[in-house]
Amino acid sequence: MTSAVNPTYPMSSARVPPDAVKGNRDGNYSSFPVVKIDELLGVLSEMGLSISPEDLQKPQGHVAHRVFVAFLECLSGTTTEMMDGRRHEALASAEYSELYEDGLQMLMFFREVKDMMNAATLYDFTLQDLTRPNPKRFRRQMSALVNFYRFRSDRIVEFEELVTGSEDLENKRNEIEDDIDRQRSELARFKAERELDEPKVKELQRVNAEITDELLAARNQQKETMEELEELKKRKDTLAIKHAELAQDKFQIYEKITYLEARVVSSPSKMKNSVRELAEQLDKDTLSLQETVKKVEEFKRNLETLDTLSNDLDACMNAMHEVNLEMVKGKEEVQNQADLQALSQGITNQLASLKHSLEMTEYEMKRLEDKQNRNRKNLMDITDKHTKRMDNLQAEFEHAKQERNRKNATADAKNIESEKIEAKMAELEEAYEAYQKKMVRQKDAIETAVRLYISTLTNSLQLERFPA
Repeated sequence: MTSAVNPTYPMSSARVPPDAVKGNRDGNYSSFPVVKIDELLGVLSEMGLSISPEDLQKPQGHVAHRVFVAFLECLSGTTTEMMDGRRHEALASAEYSELYEDGLQMLMFFREVKDMMNAATLYDFTLQDLTRPNPKRFRRQMSALVNFYRFRSDRIVEFEELVTGSEDLENKRNEIEDDIDRQRSELARFKAERELDEPKVKELQRVNAEITDELLAARNQQKETMEELEELKKRKDTLAIKHAELAQDKFQIYEKITYLEARVVSSPSKMKNSVRELAEQLDKDTLSLQETVKKVEEFKRNLETLDTLSNDLDACMNAMHEVNLEMVKGKEEVQNQADLQALSQGITNQLASLKHSLEMTEYEMKRLEDKQNRNRKNLMDITDKHTKRMDNLQAEFEHAKQERNRKNATADAKNIESEKIEAKMAELEEAYEAYQKKMVRQKDAIETAVRLYISTLTNSLQLERFPA
């Protein structure tokens, strides 16, 4: 047989007990329980084989062939068509290929079954188990395949669940990463908003400080205005006292005039002596006396007018001082008519000055009162305006402060949640990597078992290998 007859197979590296190479037929090595006939029939029925209990108790070569073909298709996915295809491919370039078809077909089938039995932890499978099966060994081989079938089914279900779980974990991981990115974006936006709000908060604090300074200045101005008002009230009281003193002096002047008039009447002898002297002056003084009388009457009227000016508050101190001086002069000049005339003229002038001073005082008082009212109104308006503005600014500041606290709390919560999510992602990645390593180890173990099976079969049958 030439080397062209032998196809290339992967070398198995699974662990094989030493008695497997020697072809131990004692049947003592097994790592699985023996399955009952009913269970074997149930599994074979699931695989689409109609086998009777007698066929399992007394197996024949064709029955074993059917059973092993069914298990190959179910467990390893190797079909008869696949083996025929590889056989035709191997014999395509061989001379007298018809001589090797049956033998190569049997050898290839044996290799596949041997590899399957090694995977099922049954390492003493021989060619005789295909051609002349032993009932005890056949049942043990069927038990091994059934247990391997069940184990494979469980592993397939578990693998599918793990694959589905891995996909779910991958989807969840993607969702978590998207959520983390979204939260990071939101956190960055929140930080940007907070940085944008900082100048506004500082501006509000600056405006608050300015308003506070303005309120303090307005309060100081109000204090100065109140002090000025108290000073004006004191000045008013002083002028009232001076006015009372002036009225008293006026009364004394009237008494003095009355006394002089009485003295003139009560001294006729002196009048006779002075008649001659006054006769010449009588004509001259008559007109002057009439004028003086008119001035006295005018002076009386002015005195009455002075009584009506008792409520005047401004510039009365100087006026009263001048009146006092004029009253002293009047006392000195009351002894004669000339002095009385001069006194009357002086008093008349002083009354005019007092009237003018009174008018000026009233005007000044009115102006000061208007100014005070305007200042009070402006102060009240400014105070109300600043109070409202202060309340609004305080409300805005409190709102901004609450918003900042809320955003800080939200940012802290999101940071904590992000850390939890990252920790969970790390755990999921570790679990996924551990599972991936586990699957790789299982794959390596299966490949090793296959390579070892092929190597063992090749060595036991002394077959030649094609170069890889």
